[in-house]
Amino acid sequence: MGLATDTAFCLWTARQLQAAADAAALAGAQRVRTDVAAAMQAAITLAQDNKAGGTAVLLASNNGNAAGGDVVVGVFDSQALTFTPTLTSPNAVKVNARRTGSSLGGPVSLLFGPIFGINIVDISRSAIALAGGVGAGMVVLDRSAPGSLSATGNATITVTNGAIQVDSSSSSAISATGNVMITAAETNVVGNASTTGNTVINMAPGIYILGGAGISLTGNSILNAQGVMLYVTGTGSVDLTGNGLVTLTPPNPSVNNFPGATTYAGVSIFQDRADKTADSLTGNGNLNIQGTVYLNAATLTLTGNSNTLGNQVIVDQLRFVGNANVTIPYDGRNPVGSMSSWLVQ
Repeated sequence: MGLATDTAFCLWTARQLQAAADAAALAGAQRVRTDVAAAMQAAITLAQDNKAGGTAVLLASNNGNAAGGDVVVGVFDSQALTFTPTLTSPNAVKVNARRTGSSLGGPVSLLFGPIFGINIVDISRSAIALAGGVGAGMVVLDRSAPGSLSATGNATITVTNGAIQVDSSSSSAISATGNVMITAAETNVVGNASTTGNTVINMAPGIYILGGAGISLTGNSILNAQGVMLYVTGTGSVDLTGNGLVTLTPPNPSVNNFPGATTYAGVSIFQDRADKTADSLTGNGNLNIQGTVYLNAATLTLTGNSNTLGNQVIVDQLRFVGNANVTIPYDGRNPVGSMSSWLVQ
C-alpha cells in the first residue's frame, strides 16, 4: 500500500510538472521574438504560479542560455523537429521543470519510501513552445487595394526563413496569374542620377538624398554602392531597370562612421514615408541588394531573373512582372512581437 501511494504521488507530481512546463514555455514563446530577457522571466513567473508535489515550481535564471538550463531560448526547426539553443533570432522556448536535488525546488520527498531507505526521488518534465507566426521578410502595406501583391507570367517569389504579410482587406489582395510560384515560411493576408549604356557608378559609403529625378539606371550600367543608403524624397524615385550589375549594401556602424550610419543601420533604400512615387527594379541575375528596402507609401515593380532583393522588403504595393525570380533572404531583423504560441514538444 505504501509503495502504491508513493508511486501515485510521483505520477501526480510529474503531471503537475508537465503542466507547469507547458504553460511556462507558452508564456515565454509569446515574447521570445522581441525580448529574450522578458521571455525568460515570463516563463519563470508563470511556472512559479504552479505547484508540483505541494511546492511551487521554481525555474532558475539562465542568462547565458546554457542548453541544460531551466529556461532556454532557441530556434525550433519544424521540418527536422529539432531545437537549437541560440540567442540569434529565436523562435521558441524550452522549459525544463524539475523537482530534483539540484533544482531550486528540491527533490520530491516520499511518504513511505523512508521505510525502505529511499527518502527522496528526482522528477523532471520538459516542454517546447513555438512563437506564433514568423518575422515578415516581405510586407505589403496597402490596406484595401485589390492585387496589392500581384504576380504575372512565370514569376517565382521566395522568402527564406520569413513570412509574407499583405495588409490589404480586399478579397483579391494577392493576385497571381500564370505560372506563379510563391514560397515562404508563412503567408498572412488580412482579407538624381540617370545613366544609360555601360556606365559604371561607384558610390562612396554614405547617405544619398535622391530628389528631383531620383536615380535611373538603364542599359548595361554598373552600380557599386557599399555601405550606402538611398534616401528617396520629393519627386525622386529608384529606377534600376538595366541589365548591368547592381550591388547595394546598407550602412554598417561597425565599419562606417558617417553621420546617420547608426540611425539607418541595415537600411539600403528608404523612401520618404509620404512619398507615393513608384519605383522599379529589374535585373537578370545581376541585382544584389542587401539590408532593408522601405517604401512605406510607394509601389515597387520587380522584373528579371534570379535576383536578391534585400533581407527585408516593406512596401505599400508590390508587383512581380514576367519571369520575375526574386529571393529575399530574411535574417530575422525588425521582428514583430507575437501574441500567440503553441506547443511543439
